[in-house]
Amino acid sequence: MPAKGFTWKTIPELNRTIWEKYKDVNYPNVKKLLDSSYADIQKLIEKHTDEELFEKKRHEWTGTTSLGFRYLQSI
Repeated sequence: MPAKGFTWKTIPELNRTIWEKYKDVNYPNVKKLLDSSYADIQKLIEKHTDEELFEKKRHEWTGTTSLGFRYLQSI
């Protein structure tokens, strides 16, 4: 999902904003941030059953797809 204030159409602008924010961060710190973010997502996924993740139309806001397929599987 795009960050707050951005849409799918403004992804290039979001990418530029992220790049500006982190362009001077050294690799070890970037790796720590990435690892932390990944761990947070894994914890979120583990809170759900397979049915909650992959049943289509289970969550109204995901439309006709599933939470896991549309929003989490590509991470």
